[in-house]
Amino acid sequence: MKWNEHHTDKAVVTLDRVSKKFGQRVILNELSLALYEQENLVILGKSGAGKSVLIKCLVGLIRPDSGRITILGKDITQLSEEELNATRLQVGFSFQSSALYDSMTIFENLAFPIRRTNSIISESEIETRVNERLEEVGLLHTKDQLPSELSGGMKKRIGIARTLILNPKIMLYDEPTAGLDPETASDINDLILQVQKKHHTSSIIITHDLSCAHATGDRIIGLFDGYNKIEGDYETLKNNPPPELISFFNYAQN
Repeated sequence: MKWNEHHTDKAVVTLDRVSKKFGQRVILNELSLALYEQENLVILGKSGAGKSVLIKCLVGLIRPDSGRITILGKDITQLSEEELNATRLQVGFSFQSSALYDSMTIFENLAFPIRRTNSIISESEIETRVNERLEEVGLLHTKDQLPSELSGGMKKRIGIARTLILNPKIMLYDEPTAGLDPETASDINDLILQVQKKHHTSSIIITHDLSCAHATGDRIIGLFDGYNKIEGDYETLKNNPPPELISFFNYAQN
């Protein structure tokens, strides 16, 4: 599926010269980029490149030192905490660790975000929505189990199902294939594409895994030296790899 076959020219996320440093260490250096409607944008970079700081800035956990971050038309750097929370409900964050509550069943893990944010919805509606999301990721049979009973790949799928439970317009995936064997990683890549197709989401996929970037990304941005030094689709970058990406392609071929 090529990016220009389904995306629109409407930007749902924009970063305009966003900078962040800790002490003297510059993490983001006047970074500018855009995520378009129904696009899967991969942000590729090595460990320590600033990918995690970027994603925390996007959900308002870290405020940048300068620059603007606009999500669905709102500059989140200027929002009150109440306004920021309302915007966060439209942004689904799939954590690298899945971040499931160990003491809750899988059903309760998925029901929790609904109960926390919506006091109107009935228990029967909650059950219907949870069952739908679990069925979507192929894990309805796990709803009475605890996270400790599931494999790493199953936890990733449950994490994505929970992220979808509030019907977000934007998905943020933090290292979705980290720590998974190739077959399980491929399943997660397929699930990311299914989510994009079924829910018409716009997604940012943070990864250092080139196979994930290839499988899921309509467009790839290489985050180096704190800014988007590299940009293009996979085939363009593979055919003429910039110096920063040569090690990624060499590793992927081994």
